Amino acid sequence: MAETMGSGRPDARPRRLRAAAWPGLVLLLVWLLVSSIAVHGALADRSAAAGVRAETTPVVDVLVAVQQERRLALQRLAPPPGPGERRPDAAALLSQRAQTDQALARLRVVAGAVPDRFAGLPQHREAVDAGTVPRGEVAAFYGGLLDAGVHRLDVGARVVADPTAGHQLRTAAELFRVSARMAGAAALADGALGSGGFTTAEHVEFARQVGGYRAVLEPGLPDLAREAAAVHRELVTGHGWRTLMDLQDQLISAAPGSGAPLPDGEQWRSTSTRVTQDLVALAVEQATAAPETGVRAADRELWATASVGAAGPVVLAAATAAVASRTRTRGATVGTGAAQQPEETAGQTR
Repeated sequence: MAETMGSGRPDARPRRLRAAAWPGLVLLLVWLLVSSIAVHGALADRSAAAGVRAETTPVVDVLVAVQQERRLALQRLAPPPGPGERRPDAAALLSQRAQTDQALARLRVVAGAVPDRFAGLPQHREAVDAGTVPRGEVAAFYGGLLDAGVHRLDVGARVVADPTAGHQLRTAAELFRVSARMAGAAALADGALGSGGFTTAEHVEFARQVGGYRAVLEPGLPDLAREAAAVHRELVTGHGWRTLMDLQDQLISAAPGSGAPLPDGEQWRSTSTRVTQDLVALAVEQATAAPETGVRAADRELWATASVGAAGPVVLAAATAAVASRTRTRGATVGTGAAQQPEETAGQTR
């Protein structure tokens, strides 16, 4: 009879196993949900960084092309050159316009559109060819185009998730702004050299622009990428930069009515053109490196998130298995004790 009662006792081990497995299953589901959200966020950051990288290259191409076209257009409208100097070839301006149009076409393919300010470019080119537009208006028009392109870099800096890449893109945008100010100052100097001197307003504006970009470039720029930092160091310590500073100081000294001599026009144009191109090359280097920084950071984030997400279920499964094993062992011990107890009781009865 005791044996019948012992053999009829219900086995509680399956119930204990289910009770031990439920918390692990709930934790596993929660982990998978959290991990999927984190991975989705990492994928979105990676996609945004890749999109910024894809758009930055054509934007930079447009900025470089517009800078070059602006320089040639202003030189084309400059006063007649002095003895021994030559006016820029019209063919060079036409060739540069074709390069600008190609850069805009590439940006349109990547971004789907170009800034609205570029819509007036054909009409403005016609006015330049006809010589019916003042040089100041030409400089302002191209300055607006440059502002529109630089704005796209600022937008990219806000979109990319990595803060280092964002800061680097903002620095690239600032470098393009500085290069535009340098080109604007050079255009003012070209006009002064062609007409025999500055007007008072031109002299004040020239000194303001020169002082502004020197204050940015000479102390050093924050958040420069490693490659761009090397280019910047070479720029501000090179012979061309020192020569440009001397020529600018000479131009600033030649205030209206001062009687101070102006520098040689050909030396000024060749030096300012070369240094401006070097500054644009620095801006291009920075703008190219910044999105790469963002993509690499997004890749690291995605890899780390995916690794943690994959490791979590393994750890939870191992923990659940360990708990279940302890539960089975404890259940077997309890069952053996319960089976032995009736036999001992029966022996004492006999």
